[in-house]
Amino acid sequence: GELVSDTTPVDLSGSHSVELVKWRPACEQEVIKNEVLNGIVVRPSLLYGRSGSIIGLMFDRLKKTGKVTWPGKPKSGGGLQGGRLSLIHQDDLADFYVRAAEKAPLIGGLIFDVSNDVTESLDYFLQRMVDIAGAQGPYEYTEPQNVFELAISTEVLVKPYLARSVLGWQPKKLGLIDGLELYWKAYLASVE
Repeated sequence: GELVSDTTPVDLSGSHSVELVKWRPACEQEVIKNEVLNGIVVRPSLLYGRSGSIIGLMFDRLKKTGKVTWPGKPKSGGGLQGGRLSLIHQDDLADFYVRAAEKAPLIGGLIFDVSNDVTESLDYFLQRMVDIAGAQGPYEYTEPQNVFELAISTEVLVKPYLARSVLGWQPKKLGLIDGLELYWKAYLASVE
């Protein structure tokens, strides 16, 4: 639930990281400080679009079970129970990589958080998925079964601006919820 931007100081201890990625901050520092490598670090948000995405895994579970599920526990208290998702479409991420490669000599040593401009409601996404797929409702939260599921159930609010400022990059694809019916139909067509 912590707000993160491209310039948030890095916690090298990994104490603010989930188990799956505790190694990442120290490794990132080695990459960006290496004088020979001229490294660039890219931190994509939760990926959607096409079958290889995190959302594609949820689509697989839905197709198998007929139920919409997501790992994690709903938050207690009022408001949106499932929190917010920071997301990026695969095609927008690919566009970022092309722009970064073109400007690599100029942007070495930088860390980029690559994400859409706005976060999306997890609960609204799950409810829309139930409606669009005609699934057995209501949607459910499941106990995370491994470090991967624990990682994707962790809310991280990303406010990126460096890619826009330095590379002129801007996400262009439909957001997850706005394009959900299209993404679901494309998924079904790809597996049938």
